[in-house]
Amino acid sequence: MSDLKNSKKYNFDLGVFIGRFQPFHLGHLYSIVEALKSCEKLLILIGSAHRARNIRNPWIYEERLDLLKNNLKTYDQEHQTNLSSRIFFEGLKDYLYDDLLWIQDVKNSIHKNLKSGQSVAIVGFEKDHSTYYLKLFPEYGRIFISNFKNLNSTGIRQIYFIDGRTDLDSLPKPTQLFLKNYLENAQTRPEYLRLQEEYDLILNYKKAWAHTPYPPIFVTTDAVVICQEHILLVKRKYPPGKNLWATPGGFLEVTERTEQGLFRELIEETQIKISPFLLKQSLVQMKLFDHPERCQVGRVITHAGLINLELSECPEVKANDDALLAQWWKLSELNQIEDQMHDDHYQIIQSFLSSLRTG
Repeated sequence: MSDLKNSKKYNFDLGVFIGRFQPFHLGHLYSIVEALKSCEKLLILIGSAHRARNIRNPWIYEERLDLLKNNLKTYDQEHQTNLSSRIFFEGLKDYLYDDLLWIQDVKNSIHKNLKSGQSVAIVGFEKDHSTYYLKLFPEYGRIFISNFKNLNSTGIRQIYFIDGRTDLDSLPKPTQLFLKNYLENAQTRPEYLRLQEEYDLILNYKKAWAHTPYPPIFVTTDAVVICQEHILLVKRKYPPGKNLWATPGGFLEVTERTEQGLFRELIEETQIKISPFLLKQSLVQMKLFDHPERCQVGRVITHAGLINLELSECPEVKANDDALLAQWWKLSELNQIEDQMHDDHYQIIQSFLSSLRTG
């Protein structure tokens, strides 16, 4: 990687590099160094901020932010450069079902770090379906980066959670040290043990379907139950998503329709004290949520139903079946547990709440 000390002219005032950095590897470092040859300053947007840990996103925003800063500081020391002074960071939330909101968040972050009249370019290379966002900003320039040694974080995570290896050539030293410390302190990190258990379960789950002629597509239901400005959530008893909050739901049985499965799972998990007739009468809307990466066990499409109970008080509930706990949460406090919610359930809820507000 070349020295940037003598770089004086840039094609763009601001470069924007978007990534999840799960974890930060040499390909990321290469992209940053190369981008800074073409832009005076670089804004790094750390994606999937405020999401619960899962095997695709094992490390939270604050951990990844520190990891990036440590890696860049080490690079500066080793190469006698000052990259860090030209780099800024922002967290970026996921909007799996609303590209326009995600685009607006990106633009808001850019404008906060941009002066009038300055030029902007998006940094990256078109790797796979996950980098489709590069085409969402036609008004900005592009800084094209080659794929450094074809590195990807998915393979690194697999080796880490399966074999516990951290001494990989694809990882800079600060990342190796971070992963090693994380592994050594596993007994005091229940989240790591949960992720390892989840990884094992999902690997075995996928093995059961490994020899089917086509990748399986699963169908589930999820109940979004609203009453008196509260929402009914369950804490999951088993992996994946063990101890995370979720909407009541589960797999659709082969003999039932989606609406039947919706009510069955809701009643099984929460024992909600309300008549089936009133539940059916209170079903306001059904929506399909089908983001390809919404669930880690594979391709899972869920039919979610909004149930708006117009009652004077929230019905009694009691956890049962796959639920560890069933609880009514104030809608106004839902953002406090955004990073403790399973899969895309927070975004499913927000989609329905948006419909209620505009409807």
